[in-house]
Amino acid sequence: MHRRNGIFLTAIAAAAIARAAQADEPEPYAEDTEAAGEPDPDLQVVVTGTRTAEDASKAAIRTDVITREEAARRGATNVGEALSGSLGVEVNSSAYGSIGAPSAIQISGFDRERVLILEDGERVVGDVGGAVDLSQLSISDVDRIEIVRGPASSLYGTSAMGGVINVLSAAPEVEGWSGRAQAEGRYRWGAFVSNTTAYRRNDYWASLDASAYASDSVRLREDAVDLALPPTKRYQVGLRAGTALGRGSTIDAKVRYAREEADGLETQTLPGLDPFIIDLPERTDRFSARIRQVLALAPTHTLTFSTGAQWFWNQSDRDRRLSDVDEERDRRHSMRSIEATASLFERQIVELIVGSRAEVEAYDQHLSRLRVNGTELERDELVEVVPTTITTGAGYSEVHFTPHESVTLLAGARVEGNSRFGAVVAPRGGVAFRWEDWLIMRASGGRGYRAPTGKELGFVFDHSVYGYRVVGNEDLL
Repeated sequence: MHRRNGIFLTAIAAAAIARAAQADEPEPYAEDTEAAGEPDPDLQVVVTGTRTAEDASKAAIRTDVITREEAARRGATNVGEALSGSLGVEVNSSAYGSIGAPSAIQISGFDRERVLILEDGERVVGDVGGAVDLSQLSISDVDRIEIVRGPASSLYGTSAMGGVINVLSAAPEVEGWSGRAQAEGRYRWGAFVSNTTAYRRNDYWASLDASAYASDSVRLREDAVDLALPPTKRYQVGLRAGTALGRGSTIDAKVRYAREEADGLETQTLPGLDPFIIDLPERTDRFSARIRQVLALAPTHTLTFSTGAQWFWNQSDRDRRLSDVDEERDRRHSMRSIEATASLFERQIVELIVGSRAEVEAYDQHLSRLRVNGTELERDELVEVVPTTITTGAGYSEVHFTPHESVTLLAGARVEGNSRFGAVVAPRGGVAFRWEDWLIMRASGGRGYRAPTGKELGFVFDHSVYGYRVVGNEDLL
C-alpha cells in the first residue's frame, strides 16, 4: 500500500485590507457589532478554512475571497476566469494539453491533483487526469469563491494538500422578487448570457439561474485545418430553494444540470496517403443534487446534516472523414455522500468542530473503435477502466482557542478509511496573531494526502499481444 503525502508549512505576515462580503451564515464575534446595533460593514465572514463562520481577520487559517462583484470586474464567465489573476493561483489550460486542455488550477506550486475543488462544501467529481475543468463551472449563481492555501485534509480529506477552492452560493436577501442579468460579446467571436431570478417571502425563498456561453474556434495559422481551440458551447440551469421548518431549524435544496459541447479538428498524415481530417466532437454532462438541514440546538450549538449525489458523463470521439475507422470513448463518474457536522460553543473562547462523512464513488470507462484488420473492418469493444467502486468513511474534529481577541489557535485531525487503500490520519495546527488592524501574522502546518482515483485503480493496460494485461496500478493499492 502506497499513499502520496505532503507536508506544507506556511508563515505569513501581510497587510489586511477589510472588504465587505455578504453571507447567509451567522456572523461570528457578535460582541464586536452588538454595541453599534447593526452588523459591521467591514466584517468579512469566511467558512472554508475551519468549517465555521468566522471573521477573516481573526481566522487562524488564511482565507482569501473573490466576491461576485470582483468576478464581474474581471469579466469572468466561469470559475476558472474568476480565479485567474489571484495571488499564488494559476489557471492555465495550455499547461494540460495532453489531457484535453482543461482549465485546471495550481496553488503555490501544487498541481491539479493536490488542490480540492468544492461547490458549497461538496467535492466536485468528473476530473480528467486529476484536473477538474473550472471553465465548466458557471458563476451565474455564485455569491463568492473562497481560497484556502495549505493542507486542509484534516477537514476535507483527499486531494486537499495544497489548498481548497470553495465555490459558494447564498440565499436571496431581498424580500419579494429580485434578479440580475448579464450579457456580453467577445472577440474572437463569442458570447455569454446569464440570468438569475429569485423570490423571498419571510423564511421561504427560491432561486432559478441559467447561463449560456459560446466561443468560436482558434487556429494557429489561418491556412491550417487543425484547431488550437475548438468551438465550444456551454449551458447550465440550476434551482435552489429553502425555508425554516421551525424555531432554529432551516432546510435548503439544490439541483443543477450543465452541458458542454466542443467540436475539435485535427489532421493526420500517413505515408503514401493524403492527410486525414479527423473530427473530435466531445460532450460532457453534469447533474448534481443536494439537500441540507441546519439545526440550532442552542444559541451556541449548531448541527448540520447534508446529503448529495453527482453524476458525470463524458463522450469523446475520433471520426476520420472519408473513412469508416473511428473511435468512441465513454466515461462515467458518480458520487453519493452523507455528512453531519456539529459546531459547539460558537463564538466562545473554546470552540469545537466535530463531524463525520461517508461517500461512495464509482467510475468506469469504455472504448469502442472500428479498425482495419487485414482487408476487413473489425469493431472492438474495450474496457479501459473496469467498473470501480470506492467507499470512504471519515471522522474529524478541530478545536479553536481564542485566549485574547488578537490571538487564535487551532488544532485538529481527521481519520479516514478507504475500501481500496486503507486508513490515514491527517493532523493540522495553526495560530494567528493580529498585531494591528493592518498587520496579521499566521503560521499553520499539517499533513495532506491524495487517495488513488477510480481511474488509477481500475485502468486496464492491455498489452495482450506481448502476453500480459495489467488492471490498475498495483503500487497504488
